[in-house]
Amino acid sequence: ESPPKEPTQKTWTSKTMGGGKRHLKGGKWQKGGKRRRNRKEKWDEIKMENTMMEKYYKGQSFLPDEEFAEFLDTLKRPLPMTFRISKYDGMYKHVRGKLEAESFFGGVDFENLEGKDDFYKKGKVVRPVPMPWYREHLGWYFIVSKKDLKKFPPLDEFRKWLVSVTEIGTVTRQEAVSMIPPLFMDIKPHHWVLDMCAAPGSKTCQLLEFLHEKGASHIPEGIVIANDADRRRAHMLTKQIKRLRSPNFLVTNHPAQFFPNLFVEEESDASSKPASSSLGRIYTNRHGEQYTQVRFDRILCDVPCTGDGTLRKNALLWKNWTVMAGYGLHYLQYRIALRGAQLLKLGGIMVYSTCSFNPVENEAVVARLLHQCAGGLVLEKAQLEGLKIDKGLETWKLMDKKGEFLTSYDTVKDEKLKEKLSPFMFPPPNAKELGLERCMRLMPHRQDTGGFFVAVLKRTEKHIPIEETASYTEERGRKGNSATENKPAKEGG
Repeated sequence: ESPPKEPTQKTWTSKTMGGGKRHLKGGKWQKGGKRRRNRKEKWDEIKMENTMMEKYYKGQSFLPDEEFAEFLDTLKRPLPMTFRISKYDGMYKHVRGKLEAESFFGGVDFENLEGKDDFYKKGKVVRPVPMPWYREHLGWYFIVSKKDLKKFPPLDEFRKWLVSVTEIGTVTRQEAVSMIPPLFMDIKPHHWVLDMCAAPGSKTCQLLEFLHEKGASHIPEGIVIANDADRRRAHMLTKQIKRLRSPNFLVTNHPAQFFPNLFVEEESDASSKPASSSLGRIYTNRHGEQYTQVRFDRILCDVPCTGDGTLRKNALLWKNWTVMAGYGLHYLQYRIALRGAQLLKLGGIMVYSTCSFNPVENEAVVARLLHQCAGGLVLEKAQLEGLKIDKGLETWKLMDKKGEFLTSYDTVKDEKLKEKLSPFMFPPPNAKELGLERCMRLMPHRQDTGGFFVAVLKRTEKHIPIEETASYTEERGRKGNSATENKPAKEGG
């Protein structure tokens, strides 16, 4: 018998991957988006395989061999449709009731409705179900993908209804794992919240909805500041958030690693002081005017990443993935997270997240951040009931372009490669002491999702030093470890 063919997907190949956050290519940031099609060019078959990627992740040993095969198989199937209902809109009970009703949109017979795509489990289509880890049945899962929903005429009424409630802002279509970071932030109506890399804005809308937990009729004291480094994406972000019609948001356009200090002018009348009076230190200028330096109660640090956790919806990554891409983003990710820690209020919570499996972008960044903050930041243990997570890694390996594994910075013999690496990309000697296993890895095969990484960090009373060290063993006082790291990093949105 001939061996089974690898799944393929017809995809228009271009030099820049469309959608998502911008990516690093050839040392320069390329904007996402679709390239204008040349009629003479042909559609390419994208094979869902990448030998180097499979070798790299199998070498990390975060899954047993038999489970790793299931992990890869899941990555080759399309993502199901997931969406959430906003409590900010007064229609949420009606919308949730329509989904929970026994007679689903004219009584669709799901038992006899066959799927047309072999990727779907057993070829069966089942009715939408609430995700067990999203509170109050506000997050929903539908095994049919957004693209394939149009292929099922019996679901046409449901599709039109879903489009209509999405347009008015009651429902937001969003990948399941993307909904998770805001759920760990425990946002209250009085909180000042910063989303450092906000575009395209799905998570930002979640943050704003949590701020308005008491409903649209109640104006909370807090605010959500949504920042993005790209001006066009910031404009798109504004359009996305305006669907909620909330007065409690502000959009800024700054590189996240250089996000400026913000100051709020204090009212002269003590009885009318804003909620900002408890945010941070109060400064007085030479004219006697008082200003409060803003410190945030909650910060979401969803940084630019290689995005291999999105392989199920971005087939081009199978072709374009390289081991060097994660190394190139590590320092930028760390600088953004460090700036977030500096802006965090005492006792405040920061959630660091990526849509990548790569430990260099995940645990290595968190370990470096904890080391440089010298006790000013600690990892919190967090869990959502019904959510299946894998613990963070305490050890991992790097790999060179030839596929050879590297276990420590000192073992790197190629000088050119060594200049691109950092000792902080390798596992720290005190990984257990730092509590890296408290980080959360969301694996696609656990609950039929994409891949994600989440770390919940809390600001302590200890001072965060300004001086940086060059390695885990070097004393504080030097900055960076190479000419590459001493240069300001460019950021993607």
